[in-house]
Amino acid sequence: MCEDSKGFIWIGTDGGGLNRFDRKTGTFRHYQYDAFNKNTLGSNEVLAITEDSKGNIWVGTWEED
Repeated sequence: MCEDSKGFIWIGTDGGGLNRFDRKTGTFRHYQYDAFNKNTLGSNEVLAITEDSKGNIWVGTWEED
């Protein structure tokens, strides 16, 4: 879990992808792996979430072969 500089709370799951909670609106946004879209998560198993100094969110995932 990680809270970013904009106040979003990022929640990683073990197989369910990534969720972003907006405290201002009380809403969630869900992100999942999609094999046909290279701009999605690499896997739905999210192990790490961090924000860099430029405000980019980095997500570490795991997929066992």
